[in-house]
Amino acid sequence: MEGLLKLAGEIPKLSSTSSDSHQGSEGLAATLSSLSSSSSSDRIHVFDRLSELSSLHMIRQERRAYKSVFVLAGSCQPPYKGKLYEVEIRQGSEGTGGATHIAKQPVARFFDQEGLLFSRQAVLHGASICSPSTPSKLYMLLNNLPMPLGPPPSMTPDSLKGYVYDTQSMSWGTFRSPKSSKPIGTMIAAYGNLYYLASPACLVYEMPSPPFERYDPGADRWETLPILPSKPVYCEEIVGYAVCCGYILVSLYGSKGFRFMAFHVTREKWYPVKSEVPRRDRCGYPFRGRAVVVGDSIYASSNRYGDVIEFNFNSTTYSVSRPLTLPGLKCHTESVHCDPTRRRTEYFVHLGGSDFCLVQTAMESCRSDCQPLWVTTFRIVVASGGGSYIETLHSTACDVDIGGASFHIRYSFAKDEECDGVGPVEEENGSASDADAEDYGFSPDEDESNSEETSGEDDEDDKDYMK
Repeated sequence: MEGLLKLAGEIPKLSSTSSDSHQGSEGLAATLSSLSSSSSSDRIHVFDRLSELSSLHMIRQERRAYKSVFVLAGSCQPPYKGKLYEVEIRQGSEGTGGATHIAKQPVARFFDQEGLLFSRQAVLHGASICSPSTPSKLYMLLNNLPMPLGPPPSMTPDSLKGYVYDTQSMSWGTFRSPKSSKPIGTMIAAYGNLYYLASPACLVYEMPSPPFERYDPGADRWETLPILPSKPVYCEEIVGYAVCCGYILVSLYGSKGFRFMAFHVTREKWYPVKSEVPRRDRCGYPFRGRAVVVGDSIYASSNRYGDVIEFNFNSTTYSVSRPLTLPGLKCHTESVHCDPTRRRTEYFVHLGGSDFCLVQTAMESCRSDCQPLWVTTFRIVVASGGGSYIETLHSTACDVDIGGASFHIRYSFAKDEECDGVGPVEEENGSASDADAEDYGFSPDEDESNSEETSGEDDEDDKDYMK
């Protein structure tokens, strides 16, 4: 009986955090303690329950050994729908980066109900909001691209409302629609709120009103923010962003090359950001997707597919440093069915600490049932003598089911990603005046010196990596 009494003391450790399971384990412990006067059938029942709890404990321990990364896929051919794939990355004692499991079937589908189908003129975008105590929630909106005769018949008011997916309960619901649909827009999560920003490319058609909004999930309310300064001749699109120092740093690309603007979330004001490199210098700018801020460094996907860059943002001088392309990344992107250098998309994800992963895909023309998804985990190492490099940890590939519709990666995030803080830190900045905020970050001299046309080959590359 001494061994059974010892087990009785260990059973509460096998229980989950729920009150029902905890009460059940305490009752089982009490039962074990009184087994000396129990019948053999009672003992068999207790051992069966003990075995069940042990199995549940092992399952929980196994799941804790993996970190979940979700990939939001938007169809780029009919039927136009949204899907969410889950990638499980093995964690070890020294961080993430072990064996990776990719679910072939999506864990969730969006906009596939009758009346909620969206057409090619609608682009799916997502952003995730996390808190210190709960896993991330994925917020999604559809951009309704302009059409000569208005929105397509399949677009309904319900199609344009916001949808939110809870990665903990694996359920989804809706949230209040923004005040205006952005024909070409970007959704950004920053400091617990959502920011929905119309691309300056909308100036070519008609800028929506309001062009920039902020959503408070707690109050379920949208508020209007000032427009991002630009001009129609620039024909720019927002291709990336970073959240740091109380700012949203926006990466833009257009006919005059790249540029950056910073929005201070407390002052609600835009500031032009200077770069140490010319706007047409193929140095790795503009960065793409959501950048990751670790300490004073910012890491992001560069303008070249499969490259990761490091740079800094100075919020006092409103400037970004020359980007450094980090060596050492080895991605497993071989495929016998497609050329991974074309029709490709990728997303950069922070796994915590110095660990990251790059999720990539490429469309195929010869298969309609599946599409390759490549996941590469890596660690960014700061060398003792200065500078950084990449240590590739693991790279794997899997064909995921697509149901006849190829997809682009619209967004990707970790289930328990690190939060960007409870709120921005107000800083005193005396270097930027209101006049600075009106020059769009372009000087006349710069426009003249960088007006040369790039070669046809460069133009094709631009179209590919800026998708």
